[in-house]
Amino acid sequence: MKTVNEIIERLEESNIRIENYKEKNKLCGYELDTYTDCGVNQIIFLDFRDSELDPENAKDFLQVFKDTIEIINVDEEIELNRQDKTYSNDFSIKVSLKDFEDWKENLENIFPNSSKKTAQQRQFEQTVDKFKSSIDNLNSILELMPTKGGVPEDCQKMNILSTICLLDRCVNGIEIEDFTPNEHSENFKLSYS
Repeated sequence: MKTVNEIIERLEESNIRIENYKEKNKLCGYELDTYTDCGVNQIIFLDFRDSELDPENAKDFLQVFKDTIEIINVDEEIELNRQDKTYSNDFSIKVSLKDFEDWKENLENIFPNSSKKTAQQRQFEQTVDKFKSSIDNLNSILELMPTKGGVPEDCQKMNILSTICLLDRCVNGIEIEDFTPNEHSENFKLSYS
């Protein structure tokens, strides 16, 4: 993509409406009106303020787009939407998680040449993200249990919490090298390959 107009065309082909954001008649960014597959409206703001990047430069636009999409936290987006009772009634957590993960992945794939992540990197990030989402779900379930003591031996809630903390430490220890095939992997194949 050599021009911002080409980028905007690609976004519109992906059913994303784009509006210029100006302050004092100066272009400062873009507002992207996106939807998840389940029809949830998500506004994304590409902010060029407080940066040396030019909103009318295609390379800078792609950089801000990539950086903005990269920091989207699926769990936070779900949590924000679940504050709406209608949304909570219409979509289970499982459906929400799949919907928002697909939404983010679709955004990441709009400009495939701008994303230089390998299959190994994508697999690593998705695996860690899914583990962390599962841990968050376990913690929310655990809040339903009463505490009957301060140590795991006296209280099942504390015992489960201790196990969740151990799992969380293990997940934090996952490295990208864990997704590199080796002599012990046999038929190891990345799902993104």
